[in-house]
Amino acid sequence: MSQKDNIYKLEIENAKVDDIDNYTCSVEDDVREIPVFIKPLVKMPGNINTVENEKLKIHCSVYGDPVPEIFWTYSNDTSNFTSIESINDTNSIITLEMDDKKIENSILLIHNVQMWHRGEYSCFGKPPYNHKLVNATVMVRVKGMYADNDYFKKPNKINEFIWFLCALSFAFESLEIQKSSNFFVLNILHYLSLYNTTYRLFLS
Repeated sequence: MSQKDNIYKLEIENAKVDDIDNYTCSVEDDVREIPVFIKPLVKMPGNINTVENEKLKIHCSVYGDPVPEIFWTYSNDTSNFTSIESINDTNSIITLEMDDKKIENSILLIHNVQMWHRGEYSCFGKPPYNHKLVNATVMVRVKGMYADNDYFKKPNKINEFIWFLCALSFAFESLEIQKSSNFFVLNILHYLSLYNTTYRLFLS
């Protein structure tokens, strides 16, 4: 304990969880209790990519003693820090559950993700004694359920794919014409070799 002028300061070096308690400061007939708690810490995963109609799980890890209360908000291009309960609907049920440490509301589940669920999800930890809120935010990106194949998004890939099909079709057409020939296998390989670059691009 230290003193400067009329100020007395109690310092605990290398404080541990066991040091959390109510401390009493008394001066003559004036007695005050000073509660001590661990400043809370909130952690979230990195950005999350998910697919429409899938199930989304976001875990908010909260540390502190006593454990802070948890609540969630949602933000997008049109709204900021909207209560998570306000975006719930019958098509995509949102629930809040406890994690393995039995911390209430630490897991957010969206059971049927929709495109409009993309945005920022913030988890807030509310410490005791009206201490300042702490929070962490994660960005959720939602992709359409039929947009998993990025192949046709690449430049000129559609044209290359069509050329490959044409080459393959022409080779088999030639096979029908020359099926009695001993060179039909060489004929197929010949036409495929003309488009080997396209074929490799198709497989890439």
